[in-house]
Amino acid sequence: MSGYKISKDMVEQVLDKKFIKVYDLQYDEGRHYLDATRRSLDELVAIKTEDEFKKMLPDAVSCVVIIDNDGDEPKLLLSYEYRYPAGRFILGVPAGLIDESDKAFEYPVLETAKREILEETGIRIDTSRDRLSVINPLLFSTPGMTDELTVLLF
Repeated sequence: MSGYKISKDMVEQVLDKKFIKVYDLQYDEGRHYLDATRRSLDELVAIKTEDEFKKMLPDAVSCVVIIDNDGDEPKLLLSYEYRYPAGRFILGVPAGLIDESDKAFEYPVLETAKREILEETGIRIDTSRDRLSVINPLLFSTPGMTDELTVLLF
């Protein structure tokens, strides 16, 4: 199965705002698709080779957190927070963007997960007793609209 090969010269930036950019991807003669992203032109997922894609660092983490205390049933930890695009508080897993400071660590996604879980729940992950592992390293949550990549952690 093959898709379309999109090169950098087939991409035109149509919007550049502080938190979002929109690119017009010309994937075939006269055929276009819009990509909403935080990325610069050089970092767009659509123009990456398969090898470059596999080496990409995701934009964010999403954490499936199970609280397993002795004597209690295991519990799924969810956060309840306001999300501007939804215009309301929503229930979700602890999540957040990978910061520049996280990238200095050997395993940036694990550092981001620990930081986000602490920020959103007050729970401090102690890797000497708590297990932290990657379920899916590169997951697109809304690939019909954006190239934002997240890593799903447990």
